[in-house]
Amino acid sequence: MKHIFTSIFLLYSSFAFCQSVDLCAAWPEGSFDSGSEFTVLIEVQNYNNITGGQFSLIYPSAQLSYTGYSTALSDAGNSIGIQDPDGGALRVLWFDLLTNGITLDDGTALFELHFTTLTTVESPDISISDSPIEIAISNEVAEPVPVSLCGQSYAPAASGPPLW
Repeated sequence: MKHIFTSIFLLYSSFAFCQSVDLCAAWPEGSFDSGSEFTVLIEVQNYNNITGGQFSLIYPSAQLSYTGYSTALSDAGNSIGIQDPDGGALRVLWFDLLTNGITLDDGTALFELHFTTLTTVESPDISISDSPIEIAISNEVAEPVPVSLCGQSYAPAASGPPLW
């Protein structure tokens, strides 16, 4: 009986200490003329001992053209892949090849995704999405980590494994 209570306590305490990594897309307010640089920040909270992740970023391809990225992740030991095969849905994937786990300060921009405006842009419809690839983040022991989006809980729509 003692073992059952210990097991239940460990199970509940593991949930209590498992904070979700929060991903939030942010961009400057205002109007941007055609041909302007436009940057979307992917800011993180609770990014502790993370070894990899993936998500999609949906954006209006009639208004924005993806041009590249910069990242808070060091080049040493990290692999980053960002694809935009059809326009309008970036596929973002990263992982730490050294599997040490990376910790970033709350509010850090994990990625800066750069675009050029194709028209005048005021309030673009941009969001982190689980389509075409599932949102997933993994810790230093390759376990999935709960994810929230801009402080809102997120439950995966699909049950497949991450692409990495």
